[in-house]
Amino acid sequence: MMTYSTEFFKDRREQTMASAKPIVALLWEAIKPETVLDVGCATGIWLAQAQNHGAAKIKGIDGPWVPREELEIDEAFFVEHDLSQNNPADVGFYDLAFCIEVAEHLAPEAAERFIEFLTSHADAVLFSAAIPGQGGTGHVNEQPQSYWHKKFSDRQFECFDIVRPEFWDDPKINVIYKQNMLIYAREGCAINNILQEIYGTNAKITTNFSLDRIHPFLFKLRTAPKKTLVERVKQKLKNSLKYKS
Repeated sequence: MMTYSTEFFKDRREQTMASAKPIVALLWEAIKPETVLDVGCATGIWLAQAQNHGAAKIKGIDGPWVPREELEIDEAFFVEHDLSQNNPADVGFYDLAFCIEVAEHLAPEAAERFIEFLTSHADAVLFSAAIPGQGGTGHVNEQPQSYWHKKFSDRQFECFDIVRPEFWDDPKINVIYKQNMLIYAREGCAINNILQEIYGTNAKITTNFSLDRIHPFLFKLRTAPKKTLVERVKQKLKNSLKYKS
């Protein structure tokens, strides 16, 4: 799994914080989980927000590359473990797990055991993972949302789409969260029931048509360089023809 420098974590702090605050606030307004696990927590920004909203028990898991001096949570709540090697043991069970832009960093052959780990240790998962072409450091398994949805569905977890509609047009929220963030909740659990009561069945996703969406901003960002190159070639050809005439 890719390792990261202290500068990497410092650079991303403010941007992540700007997204984590309103998203966590939305979740706590609805489901109010008391215990939270963050799998691939980095410096614990999302967990710190959970604590601010009253989470009584938290735990974060990530590799030895996370600088302890940059942690946003007490070091006692941090478990050092390289998720690319295997699943950690003795983690406990939680109301909610965060898994935010982590799964794409694990090899494809690790996908099943990783989702099994998430669904075995929480009743609900706030899940976000990079789609094909999204780009990023150390991405080895970028997949459409439908790929992950099937793995959760096979384990009787239902998908709720409440984050994307709320923040889709908000320029303050990082586009990867606006595009990728979904909630998976175990059928029949308290959080699943609450989400259905608040948002109704319309928030529940069952089709690939609803799952596999690309945010226009990211699409523009990723396709712009190619368009620019084509435009440059066209301009050169145009100039060449003009010169010859």
